[in-house]
Amino acid sequence: MARSARVRRGRGRRALGRRADSGRVPNTLPSHPLDAYVGTYTHPAYGDTIVTRDASGLRLRLGTYEFRIPHFHYDVFNVAPPAVDPVHNRFRWRVTFQTDVYGSIGSLLAPVEPTVPPIAFPGRRNARATARHPASASMATVLVPVRDTP
Repeated sequence: MARSARVRRGRGRRALGRRADSGRVPNTLPSHPLDAYVGTYTHPAYGDTIVTRDASGLRLRLGTYEFRIPHFHYDVFNVAPPAVDPVHNRFRWRVTFQTDVYGSIGSLLAPVEPTVPPIAFPGRRNARATARHPASASMATVLVPVRDTP
């Protein structure tokens, strides 16, 4: 490959990195320890999204796909496809974790469809959280459409 083509490709990658970091608030931390984000988040149409933790940080599994999710800022994490993945390595998106009324991580927002806003995946309650907050076992997210009236 000619040197000029390698230089152009390198410049393009650096520009992509700058765009990917635009809007980032530097020096922030997640609001909870990483273990608090671990769990299963479920959507009725998309199924389970599973967040796990290993030595390198958090990982997200959506269907048959698994991605690293390094911290971006606050409770927002980048989805980082493996560089060798020819299909997904050009996608750059982020997931956001939201807290519930008790301050625990309650749901995950993921932009799984490009033409609609991020979709909420509510977290499943584990036995310890339910014992601490019994009312939360029966809580559900309800979306109510609002129509403007003339």
